[in-house]
Amino acid sequence: MAMAQTATDESRQVVKNFLEDVRSGKNPQNASLYLADTVSVHEVKTDMPENFNASPNIPESGIRERKQIYGDFKLEIKEIILEGEQVFVRWEVNGKQISEVKGQPWQVVFTL
Repeated sequence: MAMAQTATDESRQVVKNFLEDVRSGKNPQNASLYLADTVSVHEVKTDMPENFNASPNIPESGIRERKQIYGDFKLEIKEIILEGEQVFVRWEVNGKQISEVKGQPWQVVFTL
């Protein structure tokens, strides 16, 4: 039983480290340190969940693009839930738009 708990704790820590190191925008180039060659992604946007496979450089390029638009943003982990071997995370990203998005030059404060 202790062995399974250790694996779960390790998975939780890897996910937490990935969010704090890569998704936070601090070190997007480190994505491949945390992710396999092919990553299975389940993304929920509003009421339309999407499943797809991606490479580790997909999060890196997305984070770089986000930083160009929003500059430095803050990622805050709100909750980490362990369910068997799965780790679920609820996080919030806050920042301010600093460049044009789809032709819109105005600045907005955002929370994702």
